[in-house]
Amino acid sequence: LLVRLNNLTSAEYIQKSQRLVLKTALGLFLLTLFTSGLTFVLRNFIAENIYGLGKISLEFIPLLSYLIGVMTMAMPFVAISYCFNKKYFAEQRIKQYVYIMLVANILSCVAYYLFVPHFQQVGYVWVYVLTEIFMCICVVICAKLRF
Repeated sequence: LLVRLNNLTSAEYIQKSQRLVLKTALGLFLLTLFTSGLTFVLRNFIAENIYGLGKISLEFIPLLSYLIGVMTMAMPFVAISYCFNKKYFAEQRIKQYVYIMLVANILSCVAYYLFVPHFQQVGYVWVYVLTEIFMCICVVICAKLRF
């Protein structure tokens, strides 16, 4: 994807590069949506198999299953962010991308600091998912605005 975007950007085919990013992002979104849905459905099975490997206590299997189910919700947003990440690099807008990630990561650190002590593992997982959604939204909006 990055090589193709570099070629299109260097030849100033901005519209083609935008279509390529959107097409790839949509494909990855649908693939990861299916994968995360499948993982969500199989989360109990996965947690029980991890239990057998790690010898964790039986009382933690429902929590582990819940954590796996929630964490898979972030996969489609990570895939979209990945595609738009390549767009920023191909267009040599790395500084803008770094600023977006800097703000998002500072906000996520604050959220982890606030939620993990109170909600422990559940707080961590929800902050992770919401951070990925926030980063995805920011990266896409800023890519569209091109400032």
